[in-house]
Amino acid sequence: MSFETTSGKIKKAINNFSMLAYGDSVLVGFSGGKDSVVLLHALHSMSKEYGIQVYALHVNHNIRGDEARRDESFCKKFCEERNIPFTCTSVDAVSFSKENGLGLEEGARKLRYGAFYDFCCQNNITKIATAHTASDNLETVLFNLTRGCASTGLRGIPPVRDRVIRPLIYCTTDEILEYARVHSLDFVTDSTNNDTDYSRNRIRHNVIPQLKELNPSVENAVSNMCDSLRLDVDYIKNQTDREDTVVPSELSKLHPTVLNRLIIKKYDGTSPDTQLESTHVREIAELIRRYTKEDCRETKSLSLPGKINFVITKHRCFFEKDVPSVELKERKLVFGLNEFEETGEALLVTQDKDELEKILCKNIYKISIHTIVKKSILADTIIRKRIDGDVFTFSNMTKKVKKMLNEAKIPLNKRDRLPIICDKKGIIWIAGFPVRDDARPASNSETVQIYYLTKGE
Repeated sequence: MSFETTSGKIKKAINNFSMLAYGDSVLVGFSGGKDSVVLLHALHSMSKEYGIQVYALHVNHNIRGDEARRDESFCKKFCEERNIPFTCTSVDAVSFSKENGLGLEEGARKLRYGAFYDFCCQNNITKIATAHTASDNLETVLFNLTRGCASTGLRGIPPVRDRVIRPLIYCTTDEILEYARVHSLDFVTDSTNNDTDYSRNRIRHNVIPQLKELNPSVENAVSNMCDSLRLDVDYIKNQTDREDTVVPSELSKLHPTVLNRLIIKKYDGTSPDTQLESTHVREIAELIRRYTKEDCRETKSLSLPGKINFVITKHRCFFEKDVPSVELKERKLVFGLNEFEETGEALLVTQDKDELEKILCKNIYKISIHTIVKKSILADTIIRKRIDGDVFTFSNMTKKVKKMLNEAKIPLNKRDRLPIICDKKGIIWIAGFPVRDDARPASNSETVQIYYLTKGE
């Protein structure tokens, strides 16, 4: 194997995925391991050809003690010998991971990328180059496969994502080592790479050697598969982008592949930091099809990762954050401000229109829903939450409250906190709806202003 093969693959990746533009400044995430050493050396060697300026940033995660300090010293010396601008930053990956409930590997990754982006913003650097290889890509595909991922997970590591580029994505570990040998490049080795307690290391040391016995070029084969899948997924994404319907009956008509992608897209918009697994996508798609086929009219929901609920009604489907439901306690309605400690909201009952402005000026509440009723109707009234079987009469018709809330698309977790004003005859007013017919003020009646006050979001 010759180094030209490795160098050619780097250029192939740069050109195929339009990674670089003339005048770019590129920050290389430089750990000192073989992959990042080859990446930094190759980009620095090609800098004149591509018209770029190369920088190196080493992140010390403070996990491996003396070994980490050794890596930092090596990186600094490597860059000084080649006149490459070098910066080192230190993070506390252990504390960060514990405080945020993350695994150490994931916590370190978040801090590392955060350092990359911060450095780029502070120094007007346009690209971040990381040293992910075809061998890393193979590990990622196998790891995702064991978790039951969809086609998006089988695409592997994206060659380009935002400003992050991966020029080594076509290069195997063997090719990286050959490049380092030909150019007499030293590098450091992370002792944790041999720890098979990590899932990726088990795949690297136990699974991939078996695959290479079947196909010595398995990395290249999987890279070709990923390129093909990216095209397929991009096409499906384009089809998905054309669909903006949320109506169950329309969603059920979509091709299953487009529907699945649309579900993932809508979920990602609600919870971008959590991945929706294929089993959940299937459950949601099946619920949509069954709901339409059975002509359901009741609201149904599914609990999902990331504390997200999928909600389906006759008219729409949507994802919402799973905020714990808070029930409004029953109490007597009084004139003035009726504050609800359990929900942080209130009802203002007043004949003084200026009283609302006084309350809003205190910045306690931001949003108000307003109605006017005749004063006489408010004798002996209470405020309570909804009750199963509630009906409401207004505008010469009687409707079930549950159906009204469904049609009004009130989120499930907000329905039991919605104040309902009642007397012995039944419901007088629900915030957001008209008042009961006999509560509507006549032209000569004394009136009262009622405001439902919330803090808003």
